[in-house]
Amino acid sequence: MVLVEDEEISLIAVRRILEQSGFSVRREARDARRGIEAALGERPDILLVDLGIPGGGISVIRDVARLLPDTAVVVLTASDDHADLLDAIRAGAE
Repeated sequence: MVLVEDEEISLIAVRRILEQSGFSVRREARDARRGIEAALGERPDILLVDLGIPGGGISVIRDVARLLPDTAVVVLTASDDHADLLDAIRAGAE
């Protein structure tokens, strides 16, 4: 799994929860460009991406969904804006 989250406290908490649940977080990134690079380098089964990262989570979703169609892209967000979630789904999030 690759985790893309820019907030330090959220990154630590999510990583801990995932690892305690049996997931292996192989790489982390804190912005869109590094998130795409990490995904391309690891070719993970799952990419967990925050929509609010610098450079935009939607761009990460769109590029990874296109370049790595076997990677499940899952959104991590505190937003309750339905438009954000719809944009993420349209970009390729599952």
